[in-house]
Amino acid sequence: MLNKLDITYLPYVPFLLSAIFSLKSFRLKWPKHLQTFSIFLFVTLTLEFFGIAWKWRIYQWMGKSDENYWILNIAEIMGRIMLLWYFSQLLSSVRSKKIIERLIPFYLTFCLINYFFIQKPTAINSYSIGLGSLLVIFFCVCYFIELLHIKEAIKVYQLPEFWIATGTFIYYLCTLTFIAGFEFLARNDAFNHIMTIFMNINDVMMIFMYTLYLIAYLCRPHPKLQYKPS
Repeated sequence: MLNKLDITYLPYVPFLLSAIFSLKSFRLKWPKHLQTFSIFLFVTLTLEFFGIAWKWRIYQWMGKSDENYWILNIAEIMGRIMLLWYFSQLLSSVRSKKIIERLIPFYLTFCLINYFFIQKPTAINSYSIGLGSLLVIFFCVCYFIELLHIKEAIKVYQLPEFWIATGTFIYYLCTLTFIAGFEFLARNDAFNHIMTIFMNINDVMMIFMYTLYLIAYLCRPHPKLQYKPS
């Protein structure tokens, strides 16, 4: 049976594979949004590995605390900003594009204020993560709605964007409840036990999400850059 160490780092297997396979989006000149998502994978993967390395060794070299929340917060915030930018390139709706372009600087400003002055770098920035998750979920739904209005008959399971949106939507939706109630749960006497259960569930959900990302880059993009809803 897998021990805790194996389970904790198992999600990085499909994560790393999806990032590697996503590189072909540049070599084969895939649509820009799929290249943006590839960059998202590598940026978040690099920050995650840095967070792991910090806790293992780097903090000793720097003479700092081994707490790596300040790195993980940056990874979560950067990831959500890049996902919003991905959807701004993917969605056909001009209104959605403009909304996202206006939301990104607002969200970034909110995250910076929260990071430095409210929840601080040394604690989980649940406000920023929760708001970003809610925005990403909303634009996943917008994408699914656009799929329903495509004029031509297509097999959605052959679309890389479908697998990306599905994995993102399910993972963010499942974790949003915990993030939204994090401040309340942190004051609960059983918080450590609840946190352990959540992390186990989170590891399984991450494996699911990154596996769908890997499937996405094993597909081929639709010949049209964007799908024109009716």
